[in-house]
Amino acid sequence: LIATMDKEGIGTDATIAEHIKTIVARSYAVQTAGSPARFAPTTLGTALVWGFARLRVPMYRPFLRRNMEADLEEVCRGSKTKDAIVEACIAEMQPLYTQIKGAKDTLVGAVRTFLEGGGAGAVKEIENFARREARRRDGERAD
Repeated sequence: LIATMDKEGIGTDATIAEHIKTIVARSYAVQTAGSPARFAPTTLGTALVWGFARLRVPMYRPFLRRNMEADLEEVCRGSKTKDAIVEACIAEMQPLYTQIKGAKDTLVGAVRTFLEGGGAGAVKEIENFARREARRRDGERAD
């Protein structure tokens, strides 16, 4: 997980442990046995990603956090103000929040399907989705 976060530009040496702690505390992933430590998504984590993907809302995509962290670094360097970053973040997130709120039944339905054990039928869709996301992510890096 740390290697993936580093590759995606998420977190710093000082914050990665907190990010992981939050992911585990919210039950989005669990640490698996063995060394080195690995993490696997929980049913809830998978369901949320699938639900957000069905809504075409990129809440699960690493670029959101990566971009926010890059903006925070700009504040530290003095090239952007805190107020400007907060305003930009709200402007980016507000439409996503509105979209999720408007389609909450779709998101709740996706989570319910997985939590009630009915997610097996969605496995093929998730695998296809993961392949598309990997291709999209690789395309983003090429830019």
